[in-house]
Amino acid sequence: MNRLQALFFPETTVHPTIFAELLLVCDSLRFYQLPPQAEAGPATPELSQTGLSTGYNPIDFTEEETTGFTRLIKDLKGHEDEFYGGYLASLSMGRQDQDEASVWALISSMSKGHQKEQAEAAEKEKTWQAMLLLKLAEMLAREEAEIAKGLSAIAKSENDLLAVLKGEDDDAEELDFSLGAIAGINRPAFDFERLTRAWARIFIQDKQAAEAVVLATSRPESPLLLADIYETRTGLPPRQVINLKLPDLSDIDQQELLKMREGIQPALRPLRERLAELMGRQQTGVAITEATLADFKKIESQLNGALSPLTQNSPRQKTLTIYGYEMTGLKELCAVASRSKTAPQSPEEHPGPKFLAVLSPPLTDKD
Repeated sequence: MNRLQALFFPETTVHPTIFAELLLVCDSLRFYQLPPQAEAGPATPELSQTGLSTGYNPIDFTEEETTGFTRLIKDLKGHEDEFYGGYLASLSMGRQDQDEASVWALISSMSKGHQKEQAEAAEKEKTWQAMLLLKLAEMLAREEAEIAKGLSAIAKSENDLLAVLKGEDDDAEELDFSLGAIAGINRPAFDFERLTRAWARIFIQDKQAAEAVVLATSRPESPLLLADIYETRTGLPPRQVINLKLPDLSDIDQQELLKMREGIQPALRPLRERLAELMGRQQTGVAITEATLADFKKIESQLNGALSPLTQNSPRQKTLTIYGYEMTGLKELCAVASRSKTAPQSPEEHPGPKFLAVLSPPLTDKD
């Protein structure tokens, strides 16, 4: 049986709603879970317990190196004035005007003794830097989620008070202060090119990457770097093969999401198997034929039909667009994006995914 397994990027923390929406189309969703894992924890415990989502550490570090990285993360929390004030500001706002060498000097001093005195030491230090950047982005995202949750609770109380003051006969429109809406409004302006480069460095070392059929992201800006590299190398833009309408599940309870997903499995399961089979047989370096594209479009129509009962009852909709990167494969593109001097494993041995799915924000009346 062909399984449509997706690998989430470039973030290492995923909102439960994003998981649920992607799992309408995918069989399972994996994501990178860097140490200390106890701190990170599963973003969606209900989905993790069902095996639908799995976090794992893709870096093959020794126990000593893993311990060193965990200690480094804890040490950074004690240097917030020196580190957060510099590099996190650059990460969130995309600033390039600070002396990053001094920031990484702090990292090097903390991690001294955990890197081998060999030629590959510089590459390994860059891997540590990439892991740190992803971990810090995770911390920032979790802080943002807590703030958004608090704002949502305050806004709900204000709406309840306004409802009492207006009276039952007043049909004035209420503002949307749902957690999903607030999270969308207050998303931090991450420098996603930098975050994508960091994730790419980790990805090319991931020995389990070949298990993923497709990369998936909820940030439309994240794939731009890979798309630019792909077009530069091939002379062609990534090819759109699937475009789906999905319901916005922002305000639905996790248990309800699982019931909803299970209820439409009979219609979706054979379509996912067919889609995974089509993606899996696409060879790297071979253009998608018109016949194959017609097969993709047929599945697109069938999936949209199967999902229509959910989308029709959803006040807002999202789009999931899948692009083909079949001429090079995404591991090769990530090697270029990460500026790594170490080539990824050969495509024959570890081909990795050749497709990338982008889950766009909810459509509004203005769109």
